[in-house]
Amino acid sequence: MLGSLLGSFITFDLSGLEFVLAALFLVIFLDEFLKGKRTPATVGIIISIICLMIFGKDYFLIPSFIIMLAVFFIFQRYFIKLGDLS
Repeated sequence: MLGSLLGSFITFDLSGLEFVLAALFLVIFLDEFLKGKRTPATVGIIISIICLMIFGKDYFLIPSFIIMLAVFFIFQRYFIKLGDLS
């Protein structure tokens, strides 16, 4: 409640934030991929592309995150055995 009250008084210019966050996720993805942890990165890309085709560009993000979370949770032992997850 206090956060919403204070948030209404504080204003920020958030223009350009979308680009910064997209660049941040791209750098994190490339860092993991180039370290040799290709299986989780490939699974994430495939799930994202499938969700993009099913839900469209405006609604694919949340379903893809939920599905990735479920896949990584269910197959956690498999990814650890591969050495792709710590």
